[in-house]
Amino acid sequence: MEFLELKGTHYEIGYSHGKAKKKEINLLLKKYNHITKDRTLFPKIINFFLPYFTHFGKHLITEIEGIAEGSEKSFEEILFLNCRHDYNDLVNNCTSFVISPDLTSDFIPIGGQNKDNTSLDSGKKLFIIKIINKENGSILGITYPGEIGPIGIGQKGVAVFGNSIYPKKTFPGAPHNLCRRVFLECSSVKECEYLLKEIGEFSAGSYTLIDRKEEIVSFEVFGNNYGKINPESGIIVHANHILHPELKEYEEYRYKKDSLIRQRRLKKLLKSKSGFLTIKDCMEFLRDHGNTPYSICKHGLEESENHTVFSLIADMKNAIIYACKGYPCKNKFKKYNF
Repeated sequence: MEFLELKGTHYEIGYSHGKAKKKEINLLLKKYNHITKDRTLFPKIINFFLPYFTHFGKHLITEIEGIAEGSEKSFEEILFLNCRHDYNDLVNNCTSFVISPDLTSDFIPIGGQNKDNTSLDSGKKLFIIKIINKENGSILGITYPGEIGPIGIGQKGVAVFGNSIYPKKTFPGAPHNLCRRVFLECSSVKECEYLLKEIGEFSAGSYTLIDRKEEIVSFEVFGNNYGKINPESGIIVHANHILHPELKEYEEYRYKKDSLIRQRRLKKLLKSKSGFLTIKDCMEFLRDHGNTPYSICKHGLEESENHTVFSLIADMKNAIIYACKGYPCKNKFKKYNF
């Protein structure tokens, strides 16, 4: 998997990102010409999402300006890339987990995720990004060209994983890229929760978090709705159906069967090694094909036709991620650290 290390001020980080990924950013934006060239719709999208960055991530505006300069695109186009998942309501089937250290053989807090997408080509654009910034902390994770909010681990002590959820009504709000990035700049799950309450309005999704202080939690959000999922026997597994009992009435998800089977399967696998879990076990579980076509490792068979485009595991004790691009059953995990 391609690795890109960026360091300096937020503008310098952004400029280096944009310059290195100029070709990929241009190709990605071409897919959205029908939106970015619409002189009525496009300004409305930008004007809706920009205030979230202004209020909760001013430093990220500077980084987006740098990406725009480096890739020779407009600020508005790069901002759109960071909101496209929220505006387009793209369908993804992902499976994430976090586990308490007392369930592992080496007392390591561990989290991980398979990201699934309907397009294998989409997965080819993903890369490992390492951001080194003295002001807001360093970050290591997986992202798309031009996007500032990876799934991964922050050096301050929080790892962030994300899943789509599907309420009956679309609720655009704070973009996922913004939320993931500011969570990765936090030092604890409690700090993330405080920030989440401050933001208060969200695009639909779940954020599954783990910190170095051994706290694990998952937040389901859409509009101004907010649900906190606590661990059960030291484990949280989130797929794409809503878990919080007070939010289930809002759900309308076509592929709920798929999600339920994946979530229950991974939970069962993790429980089967409770007290003895290792990083290697977690890798094997993300490769699992049990209950195909509703398996954790997906190959685009029937139903939602999703493919697993990357797998990631975070070792919180040692601040390490293990990442695999494509199907984890066919490819090896590679180790990355700060």
